[in-house]
Amino acid sequence: MNIEEIKRRAEAGDAAAQEELGAAYEMGEGVSKDIEKAYSWTKKSAEQGYAKGQFYLGMAYFQGEGENNYAKAAYWFFKSALQQYSEGGTSAGGCFFLALESANIAVLIDLAQNDDARTWLELGREILKQGNRDGLSLVMRAADSGHAKAQSLLGTYYQDGRHGLSVNFSKAFSLYEKAAAQDDINGIMNYASCFDTYYRQMGVTKDYDKSIELYKKAERLGGGENARKFIKDATNLKKLSAFTDGFDFYKAKDYKNAVSQLTVAIDLGHLDAYNPLGMIYLEGGYGIESNFEKAVQYMERGMGKKEAYEYIGIVHLEGDGVKVNLEIAVEYLEKALALGKKEVKKPLKIAKKSLKKQKKG
Repeated sequence: MNIEEIKRRAEAGDAAAQEELGAAYEMGEGVSKDIEKAYSWTKKSAEQGYAKGQFYLGMAYFQGEGENNYAKAAYWFFKSALQQYSEGGTSAGGCFFLALESANIAVLIDLAQNDDARTWLELGREILKQGNRDGLSLVMRAADSGHAKAQSLLGTYYQDGRHGLSVNFSKAFSLYEKAAAQDDINGIMNYASCFDTYYRQMGVTKDYDKSIELYKKAERLGGGENARKFIKDATNLKKLSAFTDGFDFYKAKDYKNAVSQLTVAIDLGHLDAYNPLGMIYLEGGYGIESNFEKAVQYMERGMGKKEAYEYIGIVHLEGDGVKVNLEIAVEYLEKALALGKKEVKKPLKIAKKSLKKQKKG
């Protein structure tokens, strides 16, 4: 393309042509070399968001052409890097970090004040990574503007007390909730964790069903393996919590709640819940009717048949939590012995002797 056509397009506002014209003036190709015009046209291109123009304007500042200002160089390199621009193996991102080492951060932040939320977030985060807390103001600005990723990230800063912020679980929770409402995957995951892991700190009610539902939503939105891992973890937490709560209710003789929670634990695969549930139905009372058949079934699943039959026989022999019933004691101790439980020979002998005496008397 000839230089006159490039000029025509550049003057008409074509950002690519403006960058080309700037390069022509810099190199003196087709026009007289003119660094000021090179800078002016490249700047026009960059300000329209053209990645190549942004990269070369950053290079001009970095090399002292137009204005030796590392903050401005870092700013324009960063804008170009957001579009993943590279030139001849040199990435805009790499140039950004090089310029950042010597940049005045206050000037850099000031340059970004009229930018969009994405720029505030990404630039603020990069400045923070350099150990400079001034970047926090940009992340906060992005979050305040409603940017979901910024809200989620700022929430983690408040939750962990990072970058000079005091720990504030209330603010963290609110930011996660806002980000989740916008279907931000990290926001959803962080919000979900408030109900299964950090519910005490967040001051909310433990709710594994809600957290699992949120993790599943994150998976549907593209959360992938990470979301699936958290679904599994939350399900395991729910299972463990149901068993622990159920067992505590059992010990407290609150059998109705115990049955409810232990049943949930069993449905989720917690095998240890069978034993206390079996004992509840064996003993009965406290709002639950005894059910011998259920008790046997649960104990068989929980202990295995030999141990279950031994236990049932012993408690009915000794009257431990149930009424003495020598017929049941003999029946189940004999079952245990038939399955190879030799330890029951002595209590079985006692049970038979007592039953015989009982029938005589």
